[in-house]
Amino acid sequence: MQSNFKRMEYFKPTTLFFLLLLSMTVFVSCGEDDVPGCTNAFADNFNNVANVDDGSCVISGCTDPAAENFNPDANRDDNGTCVFARDKFLGSYMGTINCPIISQFNSESTTVLFEPDPDDINKLLITIQNEDIEIPISATVVDGVSLELLAEDFPLDIVVAGIDVSVLVDFTGLAIINSSEDVISGNFIAAVLNAQTGAEILADGCDISATRI
Repeated sequence: MQSNFKRMEYFKPTTLFFLLLLSMTVFVSCGEDDVPGCTNAFADNFNNVANVDDGSCVISGCTDPAAENFNPDANRDDNGTCVFARDKFLGSYMGTINCPIISQFNSESTTVLFEPDPDDINKLLITIQNEDIEIPISATVVDGVSLELLAEDFPLDIVVAGIDVSVLVDFTGLAIINSSEDVISGNFIAAVLNAQTGAEILADGCDISATRI
């Protein structure tokens, strides 16, 4: 009897140690290891096994706030996907101009070319050309689909009361593109000025309509 008691006392500390070691092993094995990486599912480098975000997420997109498709979450510009309001106007068009007074502007086959202004993302350079004249006009995008038209001191020879007169012409007006983005129409005022004094001689209201080619 005494011998059995001593044997139990001898194994008691060993058993306790074993149980403690076993419980620690179970606790550690049940825990989840940290896996650093990008945890944003919308990122280019999303890691679906990561459980700790390490700040490495890369989101490509348009980073220019002036663009129509600006992505505020993007942290890497994807070079060339930014779309600006003026882009929808770019290209060549063919159409008509009708001015009741200044007949030199009138044409049924007017070419209208829209090019980007290299100095301003919200501006366009427009060239209106027919058989007789070529008019350079500056345009500013005002609400995504409309353009403010402006040209100043355009030199022109016109006939007034049967007399050839050299004048300057200022253009101000508004044009709009349709929902299909293939037709631009608008109107402008052509103010004819005395080339020497700058005084206004007359003003003509003109209409323009052109279809993308």
